[in-house]
Amino acid sequence: MKKIIGIIFVLAALGAGGFFVFDTYFNAKKVTIWDMVPAHAIFVYQSNNLTQQWNDLQRKPIWRTLLQVPYFEEAKTNFELLDSLLGSNGAIDKLFKNQNTLLSCHVTAQNEFDFLWLLNLENPNSQSVIIQLQDRIKRIPTLKMDKRTLSNFDIIEFTHQVSGKSFSYVIYDNYLIGSFTSLLVEDVIRNISGGFTQSFRIEPLQDLVKIDDDDGNLYANLKLVPSWFKTFLKQDLAIKDSSSVLFGGSAFWDVKIEDQAIKFDGFALNDTKKQGWLSTFSDEKPSPILVKHIVPNRTSTLLHLGIQSGPSWKQKLLPYFKMSEPSVYKAQSSLSEQYQTDMSKFYDWMGSEIALAIVESNDPELPEKLLYIQTNDMPGASNALNTLAEQIIRGKEDTIYTETYADHEIRQLAIKDFPQILLGNYFEGFEQCFYTSVGEYLVIANTIHSLQFMLDDIDFENTWGKSLSMNKLTENVLQETNVSLLVNTNRFWEMILSNTNQKWLEFLKENTFQAKQFQYAAFQFVTVDDKFYSNMTVLHQPKERVVQTRKPHEPIQNLLTQAAISSKPFVVKSHRGPGFQVMIQDSTNTVYYITKEGDIDWQKEVGASIIGDITPIDYYKNGKIQYFFATENGFHVLDRNGDYIENFPINLPDTLHVAFANVIDYDNSHNYRFVVADKRTNIYLYDKEGKNLEGWTPRKVNGPLAMAPFHIRVQGRDCIVAMQANGMINLINRRGEMYPGFPLDLNGTVSSALFLEPKGTFETSQFTGITDHGELVQFNLGGAIIKRTQLYRSSADAKFGLVVDRLKRNYVIISQDLNRIKIFNRKQEEIFAKDFVTSQQMGFQYYDFGSSNELFAITDYDQEFTYLYDSEGQLINFQPFESSYPIALVYLESKGKYHVYRTYQNMFSILSLDK
Repeated sequence: MKKIIGIIFVLAALGAGGFFVFDTYFNAKKVTIWDMVPAHAIFVYQSNNLTQQWNDLQRKPIWRTLLQVPYFEEAKTNFELLDSLLGSNGAIDKLFKNQNTLLSCHVTAQNEFDFLWLLNLENPNSQSVIIQLQDRIKRIPTLKMDKRTLSNFDIIEFTHQVSGKSFSYVIYDNYLIGSFTSLLVEDVIRNISGGFTQSFRIEPLQDLVKIDDDDGNLYANLKLVPSWFKTFLKQDLAIKDSSSVLFGGSAFWDVKIEDQAIKFDGFALNDTKKQGWLSTFSDEKPSPILVKHIVPNRTSTLLHLGIQSGPSWKQKLLPYFKMSEPSVYKAQSSLSEQYQTDMSKFYDWMGSEIALAIVESNDPELPEKLLYIQTNDMPGASNALNTLAEQIIRGKEDTIYTETYADHEIRQLAIKDFPQILLGNYFEGFEQCFYTSVGEYLVIANTIHSLQFMLDDIDFENTWGKSLSMNKLTENVLQETNVSLLVNTNRFWEMILSNTNQKWLEFLKENTFQAKQFQYAAFQFVTVDDKFYSNMTVLHQPKERVVQTRKPHEPIQNLLTQAAISSKPFVVKSHRGPGFQVMIQDSTNTVYYITKEGDIDWQKEVGASIIGDITPIDYYKNGKIQYFFATENGFHVLDRNGDYIENFPINLPDTLHVAFANVIDYDNSHNYRFVVADKRTNIYLYDKEGKNLEGWTPRKVNGPLAMAPFHIRVQGRDCIVAMQANGMINLINRRGEMYPGFPLDLNGTVSSALFLEPKGTFETSQFTGITDHGELVQFNLGGAIIKRTQLYRSSADAKFGLVVDRLKRNYVIISQDLNRIKIFNRKQEEIFAKDFVTSQQMGFQYYDFGSSNELFAITDYDQEFTYLYDSEGQLINFQPFESSYPIALVYLESKGKYHVYRTYQNMFSILSLDK
């Protein structure tokens, strides 16, 4: 049956059944194949030798990936069936060789599009092939042929009796025109009858230089491209009507399929009225993407604009707003009038780069956004925004929100969607606006935490400029452009799925593995005279599907200590160069510092066991790293050489026995505070010199803590969060005073973490926690319970916990019922479940590296094993590895490898695992 359907789709498209009669009958006027393409075509693919290009494609590595998609697998089967039906003697080559063949794409319904095939049958060789097909197709009993008439044209339809699928075609002037959507064939007939007044026009593009030795040409009506995107989107998220003129004009590209990339090179033309957004870049000098050095690696897409300067660009941009984006023009006028501000002046301090980064987030429907504007006049830029911010609050009983983070002043501009008002509809999505400066770039974000995370990423060099994979993309595309859209497919994928309508969602999910092999894409335009040189590049990185059986992990470093190791591995950084070092402690209370080469650099006996973590700090604010940790009776800070810095160690009173300790840096300014909780009900806060601060001498709570107190900052308010084992939540300010609404009772014992989700304001930001008995509780910073959800308990022994990922940007829920463990995502959907040989307490760690790259480490302390699972519940390693304590894990994105740091008895190891 599948073979019969395949024959229908290919043979019917070739015009089976008596078409020469129609050819003679309709051959009244000589026209070109392009005349018959309807004007509403969005894309048209042109080939003069389809068979050769098809054969070349199948020899490329890209084809192995495409072949995993059922659509392409069926196309391959159909071609083979057609070749077999014709005797496998080169008949297909005769049909398509040196023949102009077109395939045009059209929107046919709200969520649908289809293709129109146009084939030149003028060559006698083609005619002889069709004669062979004509005889053989009549022998297929499951085909039903019908004929109907429209405007004196006979439309032939072949319908498969079982599937109900049909193919319609008509013959005109030695051209076959066919489609699986009969409406498209009817549109061609109406176009012919109307004298070809509604044809897809390519005359301005035909004179442009094209490459002969390529894989075909692709033409596009840029004005209609947004309507094609609408077919994939949810109805309430469909592209605004105004976006239909953002580009305007038309374009063509030479198509070239290489081993590791698909490349499109060509030109785009402005529409004659210059109403398209692209026309605003005419005669603007292109710019390199220098902003990449401060764009986070978490970025999924980057829209980059290169211009001569802001004053130059505004001469074209403002008239464009008035003509094509009237809502933006009106908003600018309203803002100027309301706050006595000349909006046109804001362009005067803009430099040569503008970029919009959409950053991967836990909620793909509300992504983090960062707008970068390069300026050669930062004082002027800051003054313009500061003045506008002051005018907005004038007359209100309010002040401008400001805070300092990592030596950067962050301020709020209380105007919704200010970037959209300033730059147009591509820059929407800023419900709130916070801004700061980084070097010569003014940066505006839609949340304050987006700015803070960005500053952290820059500090830790987690940026595109330091990424080998992103540099590979930028090396394969144009270096200087006017418009570039760079896409990281893996990081953008969840956002694609969240915005896709139900019709296409299942298709995308089924082909996720194949799609993610096309890891990066770039779409670029550069002004050249009165047109734009255009380049589109899609990079392909083939992957094999992960099999159940994997190679054993391989140790790349092993180190033995004289005494048993008594701590987990602490992975730290040094100021002496890139790479990771490790610190561990043994049962003699000796701390070891292990270099990235695996050698012991120094060792230090510190007199007691480490409590909590070893935290790198910059105590002297000079860029040099020291290492803080606490023991039961004091604080320790060692420098890079293993020596105590001045005034350390600090011994605490004999009555104070530390149970938990943490480092607080309120605004990332290195003015450290050390918070500790003792084994009773007391919390202490010390400054970096060891002075116990007022209000914390001690700050008492009414029960032992479940975890170390920690600090959060939301809209400039500093909070120290102390969660008790009995479920009481304490939210305390820097002076030791309880915030209103706290302490808050979760009504259940708690032994796992809290997760903070910033929501823009202090009052709307919220925590999520879970009681040991499985009640998931969400509460805001005003002390109000937002939601309680009791998760299913399989038995009275089931115990629940919440595990936060290493960057505190996501969490999962763990359920343990005797020896069965289940892991749930934040939507309370089960990820996987596993049975273990023990029912004792297990250790859980969660690593979310983005791009759906998640790992779950489960440590069986009784058996001294750690199991490492991916998001499918499959063991990453061949078998569990021996580990006495929680592991540390680093993902090396450029190498596609994980490094696992583990301690077992008196051995420290680093294990390397493939992704």
